[in-house]
Amino acid sequence: MTNWTRIWLSLSLAGVVAAGVAHQRLDADRKRQRRVAAECNRCVEAPGRRGKVLLRRLAAKGAVVRQLLDGRLTLLEAAEWFKVLNETPGDCPSDANTVFPTESEGETLCRQVISWTEGQLLMQAPSQAEAVTRELKEELQAYLERDGVVRLPGD
Repeated sequence: MTNWTRIWLSLSLAGVVAAGVAHQRLDADRKRQRRVAAECNRCVEAPGRRGKVLLRRLAAKGAVVRQLLDGRLTLLEAAEWFKVLNETPGDCPSDANTVFPTESEGETLCRQVISWTEGQLLMQAPSQAEAVTRELKEELQAYLERDGVVRLPGD
């Protein structure tokens, strides 16, 4: 086997591996997008009061994300707001915590905020989505490494 053949085979194999990794990432993104779409569909399809509550909750979470992106809220403060929004009103709580099951409620809420932020940026400023999402994930990881668990300001 010539050196050129080895190089060509190596590059081909690297391309196949890279395509597989990219496919796994796209698949994970698609699953997350389907979960968010399912929540939106429940809002539209839910009759009466529940539908109104869900639509208001979606709008409020969007406002929290905008404040996070504008630098008026930290990740932990945004997660605290998501907690309040998920639990309010008490007779119509969100089932969003089942989408991001983690070791702690604080981590789950931070992951919700990160997911919402990524989704909003993908729609409004796609060029910023990856970098901002990475920064938020790094911030979350720093909290986990420092404390072992995410503690929200109100905890």
